[in-house]
Amino acid sequence: METYLDGLDADQRRAVQHKSGPLLVVAGAGSGKTRAIVARIVRLVLDGVPSRRIVGITFTNRAAEEMRDRVARQFPDGADLPWLGTFHAFGAILLRRFGSRIGLPPGFVIYDARDQHEVVRQAVRDNNLDEKKFPPAMFAGLVERAKRDGVTVAAAAAASGYYFADKAAAVGAAYDAALAAAGAVDFADLIRLPVRLFSEVPEALSAVRAEVRHLLVDEFQDVDRGQAELSRLLAEGADSFCAVGDEDQSIYGWRGGSAGPMLSFERDHPGATVFHLGTNYRSKSAILLAAGEVIGKNRLRREKRIVPARQGGEPPAVLVHADGEAEADAVAAAVAAEIRRAVSPSEIAVFYRVNAQSRAIEDALRRLDVPYVLRGALSFYDRASVRDGMAYLKWFLNPDDPVSLKRLLRAPRRGVGEVALSRARETANLSGVPLSGALAKIPGMSPLFSLRGRWLSTLPTAGPGEALRALLEGSGYIAWLEERSREKGEGQEIRRDDLENVRELIGLAGAFKGKGEEAVRDFLEKVSLSPKDEGGDADNAVRLMTLHTAKGLEFDVVFLVGLEEGLLPHSRSADSGSGLEEERRLFYVGLTRAREKACLSFARRRMLFGSHRDAIPSRFLHEIPPALVRWEEAGSPQGKPFRGATFAGSPSCRVTAAPGPPRKSRRVRHPLFGEGKVETEEGEGAERKIIARFPGYGLKKILVRAVRMELLD
Repeated sequence: METYLDGLDADQRRAVQHKSGPLLVVAGAGSGKTRAIVARIVRLVLDGVPSRRIVGITFTNRAAEEMRDRVARQFPDGADLPWLGTFHAFGAILLRRFGSRIGLPPGFVIYDARDQHEVVRQAVRDNNLDEKKFPPAMFAGLVERAKRDGVTVAAAAAASGYYFADKAAAVGAAYDAALAAAGAVDFADLIRLPVRLFSEVPEALSAVRAEVRHLLVDEFQDVDRGQAELSRLLAEGADSFCAVGDEDQSIYGWRGGSAGPMLSFERDHPGATVFHLGTNYRSKSAILLAAGEVIGKNRLRREKRIVPARQGGEPPAVLVHADGEAEADAVAAAVAAEIRRAVSPSEIAVFYRVNAQSRAIEDALRRLDVPYVLRGALSFYDRASVRDGMAYLKWFLNPDDPVSLKRLLRAPRRGVGEVALSRARETANLSGVPLSGALAKIPGMSPLFSLRGRWLSTLPTAGPGEALRALLEGSGYIAWLEERSREKGEGQEIRRDDLENVRELIGLAGAFKGKGEEAVRDFLEKVSLSPKDEGGDADNAVRLMTLHTAKGLEFDVVFLVGLEEGLLPHSRSADSGSGLEEERRLFYVGLTRAREKACLSFARRRMLFGSHRDAIPSRFLHEIPPALVRWEEAGSPQGKPFRGATFAGSPSCRVTAAPGPPRKSRRVRHPLFGEGKVETEEGEGAERKIIARFPGYGLKKILVRAVRMELLD
């Protein structure tokens, strides 16, 4: 038996041994796709294919490095290895070789996102546009979208709903001219220009096709339009083209990724063969069954049957908590209990939908001295907008603090730069006066000093939360964040996170007791003394991360927290059919990271982004049959089922109404559940609730003041 086939199942062997033509390998979660890809590459080399005739493409440098290492281990004698790398790296190779044919200089430079932003900013200025009304980041996003989708910048602006297509076209033209003058390309060009090259210079395409005889593309469910077209151009006429992916794990629609090329593979590549890797080697069957029930509700997918190789296991637990802080405390305690049961901390992960959710989990883990690391994100207290908020508090309490002032003047910019600050510092030193005395004479500083005086006059009666909110609103900082969060394009998710993180900080300050300057200083001290590192040794620490970051990883024990409407599915996606399906895929990806145990949790009430709200459990929990999960009220005796009224659909959940006179049936329209029939009401005034039945969702108890609903009759 050939060693490269050892340990492969029948499905994997078919994918490895398939000889020629286009091949789509539909590789479900935990099905050993990387092992199959590596074995296929090894088989090609052993069959006598020269390594230079094989190209393997994936999405991240980390994935490419792992693949290279695995292939190298099969050839310990140091044989030449096939080229394995990312789409962008391969595009750069093509442009270095043939770019002069489409006007690129031989020594072109590659601009990263920061370089790109500076060029766009200059293009905005050159067109005499107000940066506040027309933020450079917005145009940078439009330029990237235009290049990614193969349209003009004006068309990208129109598709994004903007009314200033002419201005976008002008900025785009100035941006392109600046790149051309500098002999530069950006990251989007590394995909767009090779596609253009192959279209305009057919002999270049013929030369590459003659060399690349076997093409493999991993994570095919995440390709954007340009990457799919580049793959197609390379694959036509190749001896073999193997695309590997799983549309159920396509979660990057916000950056242009789409499962469409996977779903249309047979049409786009006539004569294609499709194999399914149908055995999951990662998750216990109890976890896999629950995950399968949820993802099966999606329409844009291939029907598939996943067989668990590991039978048994505990059904995922669904824990209900009083509020978000109680959820964090319970998760931290459960994590500590797993560690006491000899589970390695590095085999435990906590997943959440948005970065702002990590704060409560971080605090709870620190209180129990549980080491943790954040993957793909800074610690809550290290995030830029959180540090901005703290800088405002520090400077308004101490106007002689130059470090906080510099940060405050950058967010947003107030027309006071390094030169003015340097002169004020020199004046203060020569005159022997405090820095604040010299700063107060700078014209651009007078609004801040006036605001400071008004703020200090109201501070004695304000708690830390009130004081911080008044400061950030009065200074225009929150309005600036809100404006930035509405800017579309690259970085929009980060800008929204900035706003959410500040609201979370205000909520955290609001929970701090006391009033006046002393309370504010106590709050500042508590935050300042919080550890700013990632919480411990990365090799022996619990992992905290967003669901998007969890892709490609696996752990023994997984906690999915904040499973509530508005978080997962996120409020920005709940009203979109395709967006909702992507959110469901996110849930599926998170749940299928677990090998041994999964815990799902939500809170009845949550402090998030600076305000409390009554929470509705995620509809994805409703999609798991009751027999496949264990519903428990957090804090109840072990094994006691959940009997709460916040989630209808599980037999263990009951909704009861307060006694009272019967009321006439009415219909209402809920922003999330659609039209429903009111069954009864309970409570009065601010605590008034209605109990209504919504098709597809069952009975829901809704706090009237918390949701804007329309009365239909």
